[in-house]
Amino acid sequence: MNFKDTFDAIKSYLAGFLTFVIFFAVASAFLWNEYKAVQADKDAVSTQLLSLKDAQIKLEKEKSHLQLELKDAEFKLEKEKSISQSELKEKEFELSITSDAIKVKENDLNILIEQYQKKVKEINELHSYYSEKALKAKAEELILKAMNEFSALGVNIRKPDWCDKDYTNRYYRGKALIDQISALNSKYSISNEYSLFVSKHSRGIISSNDGECEANKSSNSDASSSSS
Repeated sequence: MNFKDTFDAIKSYLAGFLTFVIFFAVASAFLWNEYKAVQADKDAVSTQLLSLKDAQIKLEKEKSHLQLELKDAEFKLEKEKSISQSELKEKEFELSITSDAIKVKENDLNILIEQYQKKVKEINELHSYYSEKALKAKAEELILKAMNEFSALGVNIRKPDWCDKDYTNRYYRGKALIDQISALNSKYSISNEYSLFVSKHSRGIISSNDGECEANKSSNSDASSSSS
């Protein structure tokens, strides 16, 4: 092998070696960049995982806190519910007692009302009885007074005297008294005694010459005949 061949061989070897070195350097740079990128992604993922872990821990704490608050609220609610039920039962018991008391009061009131109505009825009956009795007594008093006045007049309703003016006046007064006695006795049904008194002193059938004196009637008749 001559020098040229040796030089060419060395040159070829160096060319291959340089190519390898360049390729290795480029590959190493690429791989280093990829490594750094992967490492950055790994760091980002690790950071995200840490954030997620922190968020999970925070969520678990909040969940635990909420569960404690929920249990506390449930306990308070059950306690209030128990107190409310107890108070409700107590109120129901009080209302039951009050209702029973009201029923007793209503029953007592109804009894009092019934007794009052009975008393009112009795009073009204007594009032009616004594009012009627009082009216009867008053009517009888008026009848007796009228009978005394009639007796004092000294007239006979069955025998009027139209020629005596004073007697005629007393006659009409006596007739009015008899009518008064008859009306009062008829209205209040006091006594048959007063009916007999009225019947005894009544005129019965009024004659056609009532109200005219017989002497005057004769005089007028004679005067009429003379003038004729």
